[in-house]
Amino acid sequence: MRSFLFSNLALSAAMFSANAFACDTVVTSANPHIMAPGKYCLARNLDVPIVITGEDIEFDCKGRTLANPDPSGNAPAAITVDSWSKVTVRNCRIEGYSLGIHLRTRSGDQLLNNTVVRPYDAGIVIIGDSPQDGEGARLVGNRVIDYGNPNVSPWREAIRITMAPRTVITNNVVAGYNGGGLLVDRSADVQATGNQFLDFPDNTDRIVELRDSPRARLVHNSIMLRTRSGVQGLMGGSGATCIENVAINTARSGFSDCAVTRYNVEEPSPFMP
Repeated sequence: MRSFLFSNLALSAAMFSANAFACDTVVTSANPHIMAPGKYCLARNLDVPIVITGEDIEFDCKGRTLANPDPSGNAPAAITVDSWSKVTVRNCRIEGYSLGIHLRTRSGDQLLNNTVVRPYDAGIVIIGDSPQDGEGARLVGNRVIDYGNPNVSPWREAIRITMAPRTVITNNVVAGYNGGGLLVDRSADVQATGNQFLDFPDNTDRIVELRDSPRARLVHNSIMLRTRSGVQGLMGGSGATCIENVAINTARSGFSDCAVTRYNVEEPSPFMP
């Protein structure tokens, strides 16, 4: 009887898992434009960009790669999303595009567990078109990795949020990026929690910048530079709440400038004024 019960439980779990990751349509090089609601996925790596237009769409790369065949990086974004609402992009690996994911968000959109390697401009760009009562975008568990790419300007950002209020930015990692880590521009009530910004080069001006973005909350984020440098951790934090963040080897963390600041940890470099 016990064996029978365990067998039934295992079968139920397998069926639930299969349903949870079911795919209605496999996206191929011949049909890279997604418009109808449904679940889409990749069955193999592709070397063409994906365009998503519509609502109630889930695109799951299932860990497969979108690689730019042009070594110069000349191409549009690997994934362009013009969302009406509730579009999710997950589990994609992107290599060598100018932009990794470009999302025009309205309400309830999500970017989950994607990896962008060596972008020539930005890893993830979110531009808002959100109604006042819309649900903010969620950017969770993504990675932008840029070691060894000399082509990125130090004035660019790995993650760029523009006019997208209420965006939630959680547990993302930016490492080795030759530019800024996160820019939040004209986006009120953004929450950034548990993100890691690692190994930025010395020519980087700042890691995180808040620009005309009131009521931002920064909690449990880590800025850790391998060597001591003159890099600023946070710029523009005067209207933000900053709690339990960590900055290692920056010239100054910038967390002390926040309107509300508690329990932040700063280990400054010798360049601290």
